[in-house]
Parts: sequence; structure tokens; C-alpha cells
Amino acid sequence: MTDLPKIGKPATQALKQIGIFTLEDLRKIDLASLKKLHGVGPKAIGLLEEAMQKNKQHFADPIDLPVNVPFALLGDLSCDNAPKRRQVRDFIIGRTMQHRELMVKDLHEAVEFITLGEGSQTVDQLLARNTYADKKIASLTIQSVLSHGKEAAALSIITFMEGEQWFQSDFIEFSNQSKKGLIKKVISINK
Repeated sequence: MTDLPKIGKPATQALKQIGIFTLEDLRKIDLASLKKLHGVGPKAIGLLEEAMQKNKQHFADPIDLPVNVPFALLGDLSCDNAPKRRQVRDFIIGRTMQHRELMVKDLHEAVEFITLGEGSQTVDQLLARNTYADKKIASLTIQSVLSHGKEAAALSIITFMEGEQWFQSDFIEFSNQSKKGLIKKVISINK
């Protein structure tokens, strides 16, 4: 494992908050997301790019998303030929951003949200809850998305600027097994 170059305390701390401790860890993040991290300025970016090139390493490929995300994205983002994984990814990003259009684009009209400890909610109730209103999000890591048939499961981690992390597990049921199935039910466990 190759240590990160000396990029300054704020940039080093920002990377550590999202689980990047070595040069090899930088392969988990694309350059656009790296630039969104508070504390990682142009000088640090230049030093990281130089170190990556010197060690024949590459940042993650940029992910084509339907919206501009204001925080760093990491993890299981490229869905290749897996439409349901893409639907789950976009739902998680939309919910985290509180971006209604992205969140609902793949939802069944009779979708049901169940958050353990809070019961059943509608889309509007879920958005009105505004869970992160008093916190600034530094990054969203979609750790894993697994899908098979009518079901999917995902683990995501939200890291806030202050360093606090929230963990979210989602268990998702689609309306059918086809590639065009819509999200019909989401059971979430968070914190």
C-alpha cells in the first residue's frame, strides 16, 4: 500500500472521513467527486493526480448520472447492464439529495416505504421528514447493491462534514422480475 502524498491537514482529514487512507483507495473515487470534498483544494488535487500517475494508478471512471450531485459519490456506482441496480442507485442518491424527480422516477404508483421504528410512509412524508436538514453531506458511499428477480438490497453510508456517519440498509421489492420493473416497496433500516 502506498501512502498518500503530503496534501495538507484539511485534505487528508477529508479523505480519511470517507475511508481513503492510501493511494490505492483513491481508485474508489472519480476526480469530479474528489473535487467536491470540502478541504480538498486545487493544490491537493494536483498532488494526488501526480502521485496517481507516478504509481500508475487511476481514479474511478466518472459515472453518468441524470442530475448533478453536490457531494462526493463512492462505491458501487457503475451498473453496467443491470437496470435494477441503476434504479436502486438512483433512488438512494435521490433520497439522500432529497431530489424528488430522481427519487420517484422508478417508483411504482402504489409504492410503500417502511422505515423500521417509524412505520409506513408516502413519498411526500419521506421527503418532508428532511432527515439531513441540519447537516451538510460530504459524501455518499453506496457500499453494495445486490439484485435478483423481484428483489434487491443495498447498503449505503452517508458521511457528514463533521465526520459523523449514518448507515442505511434498504430491502427493495420490484413490481415484477422484468428489466422494466418499478420499485414497489422499500424497507429501510438506518443509523
